[in-house]
Amino acid sequence: MPGRRSAGASSQQELDMSQFSQTQADSSRYREEDINNKARDLVRFFLATSGKKTPIKRQEIMEKVMKDMSRALNVTLERANTILSDTFGLNVVALEGNKNYVLVNQIDIDINRAQHLEWGDVDNQQAALIMILLSIIFMSGDTASDEDVWKALKKLGLDHEQPGNEVFGDVKKLITQEFVQQGWITYKRLPDTDPVKFEFSWGAKAHALTSKDDVLSFVCQIYGDMEMHEWPQQYDSIHGEGAAKAAKQQELQSQSQNSQMDVDP
Repeated sequence: MPGRRSAGASSQQELDMSQFSQTQADSSRYREEDINNKARDLVRFFLATSGKKTPIKRQEIMEKVMKDMSRALNVTLERANTILSDTFGLNVVALEGNKNYVLVNQIDIDINRAQHLEWGDVDNQQAALIMILLSIIFMSGDTASDEDVWKALKKLGLDHEQPGNEVFGDVKKLITQEFVQQGWITYKRLPDTDPVKFEFSWGAKAHALTSKDDVLSFVCQIYGDMEMHEWPQQYDSIHGEGAAKAAKQQELQSQSQNSQMDVDP
């Protein structure tokens, strides 16, 4: 059952950011935009593999995520950790001289901030995958073809055609049977399709326990420093036609007022 972790005795699992100290020589060769994009890729990778019983190997990160930006690993880890901590209440912890990494729930609870839930291993991995699925569906216009979903998940290392995924087991069965039975998503065959095609949409449980606002906020945080109205189609679908444009105008007006206040004596 989800619950709060007790505060205290957190020094053993708190992320020591000094582990990720990055020299200017290592990171200066890459653009800030490239490092930020790679950090978001790393966040998605961690979320997709967060249910592993064994630590995530540094070599695996290098091969599947960093690739041609290996020298920026440390600064990328630092930025990915910030996103994970702020968004999910998760910290990246380095083990065995930075050769392996694990995700742990934050132990210290700051009473001045929103509380984070403590998930067990199975809950943690499945909750992350469910949120990713709901995001893919919503960003696709409230329905997503099975082809688009499998393609998106494959980019995260989740291939529905490969049996026995080390984290989720049978990925296709988990998504199309268990998550459907739990009410998180629907998976319906499209009529008059040859070869047969299927379509995903939100299930009753998703509509009851989360919202499109929550999912769009999740997407914004995964993609970096973005405002929800910067996704006009999705924002308007939540708040009504023209809402994104109005929010943008309000933002510009607020920025103009703040700038004027800065120059006034």
